[in-house]
This record gives sequence, C-alpha cells and structure tokens, in this order.
Amino acid sequence: MMKFFKRKINYGQNNKSNKTDLIEAARSLMQDYWNTSANKIHFLVSRVTCRHIYLICMYEGNDLDINNLKTAEMIYMVKLLNLAGLENKEPNEEQEFLESSFYDFMENLRLARNIYSDLELAYNPLKIDLQQEVIPEKLFDTNIEPVEKAYSFIPSDELTRIRCSENTERDDVDRPVHYLVYSNNRKVIDEINEDLIYRLRKYKRITSRRYLEISRNNIKPRDKNNYRIGNLNNLDGGLVIVNLDDTVNDDFEVLVNSVYSEPGKYKGKYTVIFNLCEADDARVSVIKRICDFWSFVVISDGKLERAKAIKLLDQIAEENDVVLIDSYYDEILEPGKKYLRDELIAAFRKWYLNRYNIRKNYPAYTTYIINLSNVDELSCPSYHELESLIGLKNVKTLCKDIISFYQMEKLRKEKYSSLKDIGMHMVFQGNPGTAKTTVARIMARIFKEKGILSKGDLIEVGRANLVEKYVGQTAPNVKSYFEKAKGSVLFIDEAYSLADGEGKGSYGTEAINTIVQEMENNRDDVVVIFAGYKKEMKEFLKVNSGLSSRISFFVDFPDYSDDELFEILTKMAKDNHYTLADDVRSAFENYINSTVTSIGNGRFVRNAFERARIRQSSRICKLPVKQLTKELFVLSGQDFGGLHD
Repeated sequence: MMKFFKRKINYGQNNKSNKTDLIEAARSLMQDYWNTSANKIHFLVSRVTCRHIYLICMYEGNDLDINNLKTAEMIYMVKLLNLAGLENKEPNEEQEFLESSFYDFMENLRLARNIYSDLELAYNPLKIDLQQEVIPEKLFDTNIEPVEKAYSFIPSDELTRIRCSENTERDDVDRPVHYLVYSNNRKVIDEINEDLIYRLRKYKRITSRRYLEISRNNIKPRDKNNYRIGNLNNLDGGLVIVNLDDTVNDDFEVLVNSVYSEPGKYKGKYTVIFNLCEADDARVSVIKRICDFWSFVVISDGKLERAKAIKLLDQIAEENDVVLIDSYYDEILEPGKKYLRDELIAAFRKWYLNRYNIRKNYPAYTTYIINLSNVDELSCPSYHELESLIGLKNVKTLCKDIISFYQMEKLRKEKYSSLKDIGMHMVFQGNPGTAKTTVARIMARIFKEKGILSKGDLIEVGRANLVEKYVGQTAPNVKSYFEKAKGSVLFIDEAYSLADGEGKGSYGTEAINTIVQEMENNRDDVVVIFAGYKKEMKEFLKVNSGLSSRISFFVDFPDYSDDELFEILTKMAKDNHYTLADDVRSAFENYINSTVTSIGNGRFVRNAFERARIRQSSRICKLPVKQLTKELFVLSGQDFGGLHD
C-alpha cells in the first residue's frame, strides 16, 4: 500500500545561486532516493524558492513508523544541503509531514518538471499508466465515524461475514466480494453506503483512507472507447464507489469496465460498490458479465416483514426522540403487510401526527381523534369530489396523507411560530388523461377548505406562458405568475418542456432557475405542482439540483384499467343525461382492444364519447319523431363501432 506526504522546509537562505545549487543536488539524489530507495521511503523535491524547499514523500508498505519517516527525511536533507554546499545550514521545520491524497501528490509531482530533466523517470515508482484517467482521490475522515445503527439494510449473513473477517484481511490479496447497492431513493443509497463503508472500515476490510468516487461525469467523449482509471493500483486496501443510478446505457458499460480488476490487469486490491437506481436485472447481468471473476453481495431497500420493520421503526422513532412501545407498533403497522422504507416512514409520520402528537400536545383531543380513526377525518365538499373519482386508489391515499400532514404542520406552527415552513411542492407524473390536472384542481380547493392555503385557485401554465422571447423578460414573467398564485396552486404542465433543447430557444433554463428561487421564497403560500410523463420528469429534475431537493411529494398516476375506462364512460354519459344500451360495453371493449397505441386514460374516453354522440346523431336524425324522442339520449353499441374510421 502506498501513502503520500508533503512538507515545507525553511533552509534560511535568500540567494539565487543557492537555489540553483539545491536544484542540481536534488537531481543527483533522484536515483538513490526516489527510483531505487531501499527502505521503501521515496523523497523528491517538487519546488525550490530562495527560502523554502517543498518536499514530497511516498511510502510503500503496510506498517508506517512516522519516526522512521522523520529520520529518513533528516538524512536526505543533510545530503541535499551538503551537495548544494550548504553543509553548515540547519533546516527549520516550518511544517509537519502532512498526509495527502494521490491526486494532490500528482499535482505536486507535476510541479517537479521545472527541476528534473526527465520527469518520466519520477513516475516509475508509482506503477500507474499516465495515459489513463487519474481520478481525484478522497480521504475518509480519521476522527469522525457514523454511529452504528440498530437497523441495517445489509443482509444479516453478510454482516456476520464482515465481522468474522476482522484481523484476517491484508492489502496484498484480492477482496472476497464486491457490492451491488440499489434503491429508487438516492438518499437510501447514500445511507446504505455510509453504513456499509463504516462496517468495512471498522472490521478492517477497508484499510486505506483513500477512495475514488466515479460517475458518468468523469468520462470524456474521447475516452469512451478505451476509458481506464490509471490510479487504481494505488488503492491497496481502499474503495471505489461507482454511481450508476443516473447513467445512460452507453456510459454504463464504460464505467463498469473502468474499475474491473481481472487477474493480471491491475495490481490494486480494492473493494467496489456499484450504486444502481433500481433492481434492474438487465444491468445487473451486464455487471456480472463484465466482472466475471468477481462475486457480489446485493443490498437493497426491499419490502420488510414485521420483525425487520419494527427494527427500522425503532431507528426512525429514535431520530424523532420517540420511544415506541408494543401497542404503538400495532397502531402503525397493518397486519401482514410488508413495507418499503419510504412506506414505513410515511406510516410513522401519519401515526406521529395523528396519534402521538395529539396525545402529547393536545390531550383534550385524544378521544376525539381516536373516534375519528374509522371515519373520514378530511370530510369536506372537495374531498368527497376527490373520493368520487374513478380508480386512482393510491393517488387518493397519498393525497389524503399529504393533506393530513400539512394540517398537522399548521397546528405545530401555531404552537411554535419559530418552526421552519416545509415546502408543499409536488410532482404529478403519468400519461396524459390520467386526471393529474383534475386532482390538482381538487387539492387546491381542499387546501383552501382546510385553511392550508388562503385562495385555493389553480393557476395553469406551460412553457409558452413562462418563457419569453427576449433577454431579461423570462425571470420577471415567472415571478409574476408566482405573484398570481399566492395562496393557490401553480400547476406547471409538461414541465420537462422548460428544459432548453433543439428548436426551443434558450431561455428555459432561466425560467427553471427562477422557479427554483421562487419556490423557496414562497414556500409558505404557494404550492407548485410539476406535471408530465414519468420518464421525462425524472430527467427534468436533473436539470437543476435545487429542483428535487424542494419537492416534498411524488404522486404517480397510473393508466386506467379497461373496467375503469368503462366506468368513466358510464359516468360521463350520466353527467350528460345519456343512457348506455346493453351492447355498449362489448362494443367499447372491442374498440379498446383494436387500438394499437396506449389508451389507458380518460382523454381517450372523452374522445370516444364525443365521437359516439356524433355517430348517434347521424343515426337517429332520420327516425320518426316519436322514435327519435325516445332515442335522443340513448347511445348504442353501433355508435361505438367503427370509431377508427
């Protein structure tokens, strides 16, 4: 294992000739003290001024004795000064030896090109390929380590294996396994990594402070065909973190290849953690195909059974200064249900707000709240309208939780006015015609009826409304819409279209930056809802790092099932005073099945209903008056046949 140090020494001179003599002396010592050092302690002068010598040092080995390092440095300095004709000068220690990263060391080594005529010789002991990419290294903190948590996403059998490997790992052998970490939540990935790294360091599976963290941002277009990392050899006992969670397919294989250490390719003995956004079997297969000599342990935030859910609940409760008793678990957890981590946090939050908080801070309401547990505590006209929407079961549940949460936030704010406002901004993602705008309009009214917002209007905008044509106009325009939306909901439809691209002009980025700023400035009285396709919205949130951090809730709107589409048609007909004949269902289902494109949305139903009305009008207009009157508000199966024509 290699360690790197640097030191600044004051030799007390102010003479240009002395500087020249020192440079010549450094060159003459290079062979003995850098290229072929017998004690594995290498010294090199990176820079000389009229007063200072800048010394860099590399140590090869596992058991560094700092006193040996100081002794070796003293011998080197005496020889250096003697060769420079400064044998009577005592160097002053202006700086202790400082450990540095490999990347910092390389930067100091590059400065030495002004001293050594053949700098390529200086790279020999490093055992790196300078034609390959050198990634900036980072150093783990030596003093602060995270507290080992009661609950861990790391499988229990792997935790046992890590503990059993203590005192048996060496830096000169291959690592036994590497890791695949995946979750749809980047915060969970970071939490798993922190926990895993802590345990690997604690039980000496990671013995070096140095590590590399790479992502697609490290890849330059010219490198894609032959991208390799040159300083992997210097990570003996260290770690490589590969972030694949936002990597496109082309870059994915490049990054995996860049860290794979098949026998004979690299000498570095390091551990690799691959981070993925989800359990993608295809990508996992690619990793295993490329890294065919490696074994992997998979760590994810999969659904937890009750026993594991309770352990994680204890951890969540501890972070919120709450001690859970057995009866509380029964209040939080549904019998037989398995929970994802985010679902468990939501269940705890709901219980904390509606049960624990009431018992502790509003005891007079305890009985009242408990009596409401089996009834609709959000009862209000607009909430009934939300409940009457067809399908959208998960959407309704999440909306209910969102409203409850902000109601409780309002109560807490009334008790402690110093509490910081929590933003209410959301993302509605799904295909067109899945009721995103309808739900947003209803929620705006519910927020008004529950006192969360003062007006409760829905201000609908898109790129055409927000982005202006000339310099300096877009930001004030965006701010004006936020002013209109005060006390209401600002609904930005097809939000991803704000991102600048081919044929869109160049002021979309200005609009996005202004939106982020205004979201923060108006977090207490404007709710921003971004809406659009799920995939495009995911990419849109990457455009500005401030966007995702200001989103409190993501609401997925699924396509309607065939049964739900027919329910929508029935309701639409009823609302317009029409009756559907018995043969309409089969005709409508045939129409659905004969449509090639995805049609699981309400907009499709409305179009079909309107076209059926037109066909029905053409069909009955020639009927006798008596029969026409009878058929005027009846739609039959034939009215839905041939709608593709």
